[in-house]
Amino acid sequence: MSMLMNRHDFIAAEYGEYYPQNIEGEAGYELMKYAITNSNEIFLKYAFKNGLFPDFLTKENSERVEELLSILNQGTQVELILNIFIYADMENWSGQHLKDFIEIARNIISGEREQNLMYCCYNPILAICLVCESLDRIGGDNMRYQLDCENISTALQSFGSKIIDNIDPKEK
Repeated sequence: MSMLMNRHDFIAAEYGEYYPQNIEGEAGYELMKYAITNSNEIFLKYAFKNGLFPDFLTKENSERVEELLSILNQGTQVELILNIFIYADMENWSGQHLKDFIEIARNIISGEREQNLMYCCYNPILAICLVCESLDRIGGDNMRYQLDCENISTALQSFGSKIIDNIDPKEK
């Protein structure tokens, strides 16, 4: 953890493969929680991509999924949480977690929300793409949510198109 504290994500990621047969239990959870809280993106991407913490976001660890969904719903660290969800095993999430994620995605396109989640992002186009990818996985794995996911994804892509159209041509 000291490497992460000192922002040496790359070194921590390189030596991640030498962790004793994947850190498990509370130590692994605390390490991942610290990395998420402090936005150690390089370490997190390496850890999830290479399976250092294979059971971090599974049905058995539902409190972790709930925590990340809560962070996402607050509008903080949106891109980071969505990047973590790329590596999540969403097909084994509980129905409630899937519904919560879909509701967060629905709120993005809802005009009712005073502060849209995408306006909290430094890269809303990336966030829209990541949400659409997760919705595609949810809809592809679970027929019950397929139509809802497709409709939200289409609306998000439309929203993304509007954002792109409103970008100053000098910024493109």
